[in-house]
Amino acid sequence: MLKHWRTKRTIVRRFIRLGIRPQMAWRRVYDGRRSLWSLSHSPQADQALRNAYFAERGLVPLVERFGRLWTTPVAPRQLQLPWDTARS
Repeated sequence: MLKHWRTKRTIVRRFIRLGIRPQMAWRRVYDGRRSLWSLSHSPQADQALRNAYFAERGLVPLVERFGRLWTTPVAPRQLQLPWDTARS
């Protein structure tokens, strides 16, 4: 998301809109020469960009998506043939 927001000024404005205190947002974004990658791992970014933020935009969490795909497999019941009496 930070890359989509492009400039540091826009990142600060969005952080403030998402509930980060203005002083903390400005300080974190303009503190030194931090890259977008570094900013994305800050506590302010974690607080602003929670799963609810992405859920509001219609994105499905990967845990939920793969939870549906990777259910525990259940083996089918072994069929007994009429002439196979050793298994009964």
